[in-house]
Amino acid sequence: WTSLTELRMNNNLLPTLPETLGLLAKLEVVAFNNNQIDSFPSEVGNWKHLRVLDIAHNRIPFLPPSICHSVAMKKLLLEGNPMVQLPLSMGSMRTLTKLSFSQTGKWISPPNAVMNRSPKDVITYLQ
Repeated sequence: WTSLTELRMNNNLLPTLPETLGLLAKLEVVAFNNNQIDSFPSEVGNWKHLRVLDIAHNRIPFLPPSICHSVAMKKLLLEGNPMVQLPLSMGSMRTLTKLSFSQTGKWISPPNAVMNRSPKDVITYLQ
């Protein structure tokens, strides 16, 4: 199971994610949308090949700074979570081309004016 490249567990009412997910170092696509997840494990930093992370429509208030280690990420879907701040460490995620965050509320950092721009502008702000 540690050789998985895709993990999709949408619409399962999951409240948490196990820390053992960090063992899945070959993951490229992770989708946990429409659950009840209230925190995202710092082990996401072990996913160096991750290209797509869909955690939309959960209860996640913030992302761990270790997300910046997912250097291959191109698509990050966050909408429908109560987030108001992105970690500054995301400033190193230069491959990010899609950042979806609608319905997350009023942003503190980056501010709404920056969040309404392109993913490249958001990453530049976080550098």
